[in-house]
Amino acid sequence: MEAEPRDLACEEVLNRYFEPLRPGVSDVPADILRFLKNEPERSIQNALRYMAEAAEGRGSVRAAVAVASNGDGTFTVVDGNATTHALARMGIPRVRVCVVGENTGSRLLNSALMLSELGGPAELSPKTAPAPEAWLDDTLHSIAEKANARTERGGCEARVYMPDDSDYGDVCKLVRRLLPPGAEVTSLRKIGTPQKPLVCRELRLLLQFAEGGSLLLRLLAE
Repeated sequence: MEAEPRDLACEEVLNRYFEPLRPGVSDVPADILRFLKNEPERSIQNALRYMAEAAEGRGSVRAAVAVASNGDGTFTVVDGNATTHALARMGIPRVRVCVVGENTGSRLLNSALMLSELGGPAELSPKTAPAPEAWLDDTLHSIAEKANARTERGGCEARVYMPDDSDYGDVCKLVRRLLPPGAEVTSLRKIGTPQKPLVCRELRLLLQFAEGGSLLLRLLAE
């Protein structure tokens, strides 16, 4: 991203709501930002409340809005839709952003830009015991409802086929929230394709359970 001329007055306003400027973070005109989804009014109202609390010192400032480059001087918001809409409601003409990659044109695939890989290869050992049956049933049902996805399972592996309007990050948060005591995600790997190795078409999570079972959870673009 080319350096934008500094607007010191606007910069001072944004400092009330965001972490300070640093290399890789810029304040850009709001009219060069694009969106891949509509933001619910409730989310915008929550963002307005959080920002007011931050400005008053009763809450934390947030990281810069994450955007992906469209290659034409505009950027698509990957994380921070509600914050961007809230700034517009407040009449603030600029947004503090950090470029995290190139826009794929897909909400689902763009959401992978925000995820960091974890651990070693997401692979099962030949003698792996399966995940707890009841937990897996409930978790796959919750994922299907959250992401409007279809699921398959067999042995120590489960697959979730996700439509384009879902979000890898939302499902990862859900899985972590539903993990039983003592269980953890030990590996997270983003898988591309031979043609587009940097575009995430699949997310693999390896889950380990306290009683010794494991699960390879594969989140795939439908």
